[in-house]
Amino acid sequence: MKQDRFLIAILAAVGILVVAALLVFFLRQDSDEYGLEDTPEGVVRNYIIAIHQEDFERAYNALQDAADKPSYQEFQQPFLANRMDTSNVSVRITDAKTTGDNAVVKLNLTHGGTRLFDGSWSEQGSAILVQQNGNWKLVEMPYPYWAWEWNQKP
Repeated sequence: MKQDRFLIAILAAVGILVVAALLVFFLRQDSDEYGLEDTPEGVVRNYIIAIHQEDFERAYNALQDAADKPSYQEFQQPFLANRMDTSNVSVRITDAKTTGDNAVVKLNLTHGGTRLFDGSWSEQGSAILVQQNGNWKLVEMPYPYWAWEWNQKP
């Protein structure tokens, strides 16, 4: 009798943990919604979300207006051709520093393995932003969110 109660208690605890894990999983899936863009971190977050959702027009609008800015077609082409595949990359903003009209947002990028038994690996990167007409604009992001040729001066 005593062992049956103990087993039932263990099974109930496991059931509660499973339900809690499922709730957390399903509630966190809605976190990929656009937020405010009044900070450098907000611009970087929205840019990453736009790339993942293939909203290239919104992502393109986050780029700095400069002489070496790629055309819209040059911007979206590497993503559409899967040269810059972001499907197995997750990004976490770790720090941000603003100095006048310039900002650096530190990122931790985790790349997941694409095959069975492939390990994941992480790297540190930085997003560089400038303020133009009162809005934060991206100058550079780490690969695979930015193509190196976009910053080549003509």
